[in-house]
Amino acid sequence: YSPCNFNSLLCWKLKDVINNGRQFCEKQGMTVVTDHSSCYDGRMHQKYRELALKQAQSTSVSRARRWRGLTHFLRKNPRTLGACVALIILTIPIILFGGKSERESSKQE
Repeated sequence: YSPCNFNSLLCWKLKDVINNGRQFCEKQGMTVVTDHSSCYDGRMHQKYRELALKQAQSTSVSRARRWRGLTHFLRKNPRTLGACVALIILTIPIILFGGKSERESSKQE
């Protein structure tokens, strides 16, 4: 039996159609097992856990390598470091105070 029309957005509360998870799965056409030893236990499979760990480690290593490269470059090129610091110091006030506030813009109109 079908509780909804083909164009219904919401039509019945789920609890009015089924009583439990088993019924829900069966109505979806799934086979429900009684042996729970083969069920998913919520943990990541060991193979994928190891892969995720390797990816996380390689990301942090490459980040650290890039940072070391940047600091090495800036130590060898102090003018570049000075220019970067000056650029940051000049950019912060422009970002914070550069644009007109919304209140000032509306007063002029």
